[in-house]
Amino acid sequence: MRNKIHTPYEISVGVTWVDGKIFMKHTSKHSKFWYGVCHLSHKIWMFCPIDYPEGSMITTIIADIISNKCDREKMCVNYKCQLNKFNKDYFISEFKGMGGMTLGLPYKMGEKAEWFNVSEKYTKIWEKAVKLFIPNGGHWKFDLASKDIGD
Repeated sequence: MRNKIHTPYEISVGVTWVDGKIFMKHTSKHSKFWYGVCHLSHKIWMFCPIDYPEGSMITTIIADIISNKCDREKMCVNYKCQLNKFNKDYFISEFKGMGGMTLGLPYKMGEKAEWFNVSEKYTKIWEKAVKLFIPNGGHWKFDLASKDIGD
């Protein structure tokens, strides 16, 4: 375990994971990802392949707005977040044994806002996801048989 000094201003922020098949055609490469919605910014902070379960196990982010820190600041893909300190190599290091090409990462990742955090169509989906799973977060899974929204 890491030794960490906690400040009195830290808050626990929920994360909701949205299955890409809920809002994309199933043949689209983007439908094969989990999209992690930060309950602080209501934007995507991380995405990971649907078959990489370790990524979607993160259910809480610790943020300190006063000190301008977040425990996921180096891997956050919401580049406009005030706490963001994105580092592509750090992002890739979270996926043990996989490279950027294997993950299907955008070529110029980190240089401009990603489509899922810019398009109004998708930001409305993230808002809905946060409202469904306030305050703790959860998983909004696609289920063809029952059309349930997960846990």
